[in-house]
Amino acid sequence: MNQEFLHRLLCTASVSGNEVPLQKVVLEEMEQYSHQLYIDGNSNVTAVLNENSNVRVLLDAHADEVGLMVTCANSSGLLHVAKAGGARLHCWAGQKVRILTDKGIVHGAIAMTDACKKEGISAKDLLIDIGAASQKEAEDLVHTGDTVVLDTDWRMLQNNCICSRALDDKAGVFIVMEALKKAARMGCTAGVFAVSASGEETTKRGAHWAAESIRPDMAIVVDVTFASDAPGCSDGDNGRVKLGGGPVLCHGSINSKPLRKLLEQAAKRCGIQVQHEVTPASTYTDADAIHIKNNGVPVTLVSIPLRYMHTPAEVGSLNDIQACIDLIAEFLCGLREPVELNPFE
Repeated sequence: MNQEFLHRLLCTASVSGNEVPLQKVVLEEMEQYSHQLYIDGNSNVTAVLNENSNVRVLLDAHADEVGLMVTCANSSGLLHVAKAGGARLHCWAGQKVRILTDKGIVHGAIAMTDACKKEGISAKDLLIDIGAASQKEAEDLVHTGDTVVLDTDWRMLQNNCICSRALDDKAGVFIVMEALKKAARMGCTAGVFAVSASGEETTKRGAHWAAESIRPDMAIVVDVTFASDAPGCSDGDNGRVKLGGGPVLCHGSINSKPLRKLLEQAAKRCGIQVQHEVTPASTYTDADAIHIKNNGVPVTLVSIPLRYMHTPAEVGSLNDIQACIDLIAEFLCGLREPVELNPFE
């Protein structure tokens, strides 16, 4: 596992709408491993293997993370913000933050006010203190639309677990890119289009336009899912999902049953333990946007078990991440001819 690549992804801020800094990391990493490497006006990066193959597989994971956006500065030099994606705002009060500006990072702190102590805290209750003494001083440094992330880092925990902000879904981006690399080493002949997609946390725009332009025969979306062994979670919510238990395969309306079965067969071939969850309706991932493109793209979701989603300290397992890479690479190498994904068989 190329952990240095994963660490660079985790250390690079990419609030939804400002994914380019992270996408530059992906471009740099994948240049030597891809037959083609594309960028587009939607801030997507697509690494391609065997572009002219008669089998076209889209691998999707989203580059963006939840965070905040600056709306304005007040007369005291404090910054007001809006929420970008599903950030859990009660985790932000009293924390250090990084503001990404055109001139570089500006550091700040979320003010701890009485409003932050109430139930149902909203973005309107948060103020960022950058040390500015006036509105003009603040506006000289920070502008409307600048994005904000918590000033956190990754750390290794026991049993090969990792703790970081935004494992959702930078771990997924790492997986689809590493799966392409491994499939290439294994002699894969299928056309693989690994997309680091923009905007999942807010609009799913990146996946929408990736599917539109690539026109895949099938798609695998890699994202995170709630580990049921986290405090406050239950096996009965969506299925028994344990950290370190392996990739999670999804059952539900959006997910292609034949495609999931092919993944199960690939898992058996290489001895990978998989887990199962249900999403009876929407998956709330890029799978929802991809599925409805091009007269219906067969799609399935492969998930990484995650504890404490959308918090500053998400916890996942490097063992699960490696198993996802191995599973997808094995699946890709098994696609030597076009496959009819007929749900009636």
